[in-house]
Amino acid sequence: MSASAAPTHIRFSSAAPPSAAALRRPRRRCATPVRCSLAAAPGLRAPPELIDSILSKVKGTDRGVLLPKDGHQEVADVALQLAKYCIDDPVKSPLIFGEWEVVYCSVPTSPGGLYRTPLGRLIFKTDEMAQVVEAPDVVKNKVSFSVFGFDGAVSLKGKLNVLDGKWIQVIFEPPEVKRAMPMRVLTVGKKRSRGAQLIVEEYKEKLGYYCDIEDTLIKSNPKLTSDVKVQVEAEDMAMMLQLKPEDFVVVLDENGKDVTSEQVADLVGDAGNTGSSRLTFCIGGPYGLGLQVRERADATIRLSSMVLNHQVALIVLMEQLYRAWTIIKGQKYHH
Repeated sequence: MSASAAPTHIRFSSAAPPSAAALRRPRRRCATPVRCSLAAAPGLRAPPELIDSILSKVKGTDRGVLLPKDGHQEVADVALQLAKYCIDDPVKSPLIFGEWEVVYCSVPTSPGGLYRTPLGRLIFKTDEMAQVVEAPDVVKNKVSFSVFGFDGAVSLKGKLNVLDGKWIQVIFEPPEVKRAMPMRVLTVGKKRSRGAQLIVEEYKEKLGYYCDIEDTLIKSNPKLTSDVKVQVEAEDMAMMLQLKPEDFVVVLDENGKDVTSEQVADLVGDAGNTGSSRLTFCIGGPYGLGLQVRERADATIRLSSMVLNHQVALIVLMEQLYRAWTIIKGQKYHH
């Protein structure tokens, strides 16, 4: 499906013309399955056969982009037969709402769909396309892609307007690109407990599906001093040695800005467009972070108004980073 600032028509009937999104399949079941049987008239193929026919026609075509004009017409002809088994007013059905994997698209004709053209596909390799239809009037599109070795995602939000029983109009906002920048978490503290380390490793594995992630533990009180000021300065220097000029640095501090999970997702996504090469989060020791690190920060946030142990803060941060990427990708984790 193409996206642009101009109205885009999406037909939910399976008899969609070649110029509209023609086939989607649900990413998960949203309702209790109902068993039924259909007695097809002579000469008519049953729905499963028609669906298999469409899927076979679009297989290996990058969701229809590589299909010639007559191939799009063949898909439309099969979809027209499938429409005979569909309900008359699909827009009125609650089953249209939810998350869908886009299986087939028409050849893009609007400016927003240029990344699907032959030239666009030389640069952008599409990995995943999904659409979420939200009641009562919102449609969201998510396209995950890779370009020049970097993974990214385009988020599109549209205003849904029901025109009649089969058609809706969607006007999309301008696309916003999210680049998957490598991330690193620096923590000051003593050796972690086995349980905490297992949880951290679990989230590192999950985050690895979205971006490169490193976790570095900086030894607390490296000078073994009883002077708190000297300890903080030593930890401050040790952390500064880990930072590079091209890092986008986010400091976690009790005096930082309160942020929601959605704002963390915006922070993670927007950091990729700052020209930085890595997103680095800094968690201080028992006495907090030193002056140099705090002044080096590009952003300062706090996870809670309460003071958290560095192990707890790390676990909360890792979970929020994972949640952030599921929000960016439009995946069903954050509610």
